[in-house]
Amino acid sequence: MSFFSRYDEAEQTYLDNDRLDLAIRLQLRLGNASRVEHLLQASRTTDQNTLSSIYSELGDQLADAQNWYVR
Repeated sequence: MSFFSRYDEAEQTYLDNDRLDLAIRLQLRLGNASRVEHLLQASRTTDQNTLSSIYSELGDQLADAQNWYVR
């Protein structure tokens, strides 16, 4: 679905199939920092290594874009 730019549907499909990790990766790839933050807050089972990796990747993307203020 993301191939056809139907990102919301793709994310919902991932979430419906208990693949929060793929939903987060999709939003990271799209550069949607606020959605990634929301998904991470909704996750209660994400382990520390995964969180660390995701926040590091998110930080790298924001730094590359010189976006220093995330809301």
